Amino acid sequence: MHSSDAAMSKLGAAVAGVLGGVGRGAFRLLGDVGRLSMFCLATLGRLFRRRFRALELVAQLDAVGARSTGVVALSAVFTGLVLTIEGYHVLVRFGSENLVGSLVALSLTRELAPVLTALMVTARAGSAMAATIGNMAVTEQIDALEALAVDPLHCLVLPRLLASVVSLPLLTALFSLAGIGAAYLFATGVLGLDGNAFVSNVNIAAVFDAMLSDQPLTASLVEESAVVLVKHEFNSYRAYTTDVSHLAELAQHHSWPEPAAGFVN
Repeated sequence: MHSSDAAMSKLGAAVAGVLGGVGRGAFRLLGDVGRLSMFCLATLGRLFRRRFRALELVAQLDAVGARSTGVVALSAVFTGLVLTIEGYHVLVRFGSENLVGSLVALSLTRELAPVLTALMVTARAGSAMAATIGNMAVTEQIDALEALAVDPLHCLVLPRLLASVVSLPLLTALFSLAGIGAAYLFATGVLGLDGNAFVSNVNIAAVFDAMLSDQPLTASLVEESAVVLVKHEFNSYRAYTTDVSHLAELAQHHSWPEPAAGFVN
């Protein structure tokens, strides 16, 4: 009896510990989601309440959009080549190899171009944004901006958010064009397909089918904008709310060198 009671008490303690951990994690997640939502609303509210910083937006458009064209175009070329090769080997069995153009155009414009472009830009520019804002939080530059009566959300976060939202549709169009162009060159030059039939099928798939479909092309752009907004605001929020005291304790524990003092423009 005593052994069974001890086993039951241990089992009850283990179950209580697991449920307690799950509950604490759920409440912590709920709190993070609430704070992130308030951060997003506060950032978007700056768009209508204060003077717009056009020069900072142009600088962020260059950093987010113009400098991402290389990685986006490179990814699009290889994506178009893979779709052409795989689609050709499947369609040629049914004598429909000329429909490769439709396959590539629909796959890129509907799904792959928006998602892959958002992932590429987030991986390249989003990490740089988080590192920049996080470094400013650690070196107390955000506190210095607040001491100078400069709103950090309006000065740092909002221009990067707007630059991401403006750049992503243009980069998506570049992704689609580069992927379809690479597919055309490979299909006509290597696979020996008819170029006119390829272009005709691309036009039919990208224009007429998009207008008649129940899922228009704008749905892909909305999906992409939502991904960019969530990823950008999450990176900015985590960097903006960096716990400086926690980092100082880690640096002292691991004997890391202190960051250089000075204001980063």
